[in-house]
Amino acid sequence: MRIGYKVVLVFDEIEPPVYASIMPQTRRIYCVGERYDEGGPFFLSRTFLAAKLFAAMWTEMHPHVAIFRANYQPIVPQPRYFPCPLFADSEHAQKWRELVLEDVEVADLFIATTGLNYIFNYEDDVLCEWFELIEPVAERINDEWVIHDPSVLTEQRFLEVSWR
Repeated sequence: MRIGYKVVLVFDEIEPPVYASIMPQTRRIYCVGERYDEGGPFFLSRTFLAAKLFAAMWTEMHPHVAIFRANYQPIVPQPRYFPCPLFADSEHAQKWRELVLEDVEVADLFIATTGLNYIFNYEDDVLCEWFELIEPVAERINDEWVIHDPSVLTEQRFLEVSWR
């Protein structure tokens, strides 16, 4: 088991707040402490910096996102390709999800031949069999970051980036 980061939407008009997956095509509701292994594979970020950059891509459409620390089990070996997020609910992407859990090489060949492939970034992202949200470490609410766990700001990759 490893530790990574999961970016989620926060629906805080509901009490208690509801956490959901970013992609509307594969929308799920998440709870802290529950293990998610149905309907995978799941994408997580290996570092807080990668999660923060991913979260920033969604803030125009969603005013409140959170980054959670998460336990996860990676798929081994990791695939080389994954479906373009714009086609995440396509028939090809659904078939890829099934294949990647069975045979990564077959899944890579399948998705590469559909023309819907993106290169998988091993340094920043991880594809996992299951994950479990542990705790929120940061939230972006209306263009402002709120850091709940300052230790994420001391990660080596985070410190190496120049924020000019």
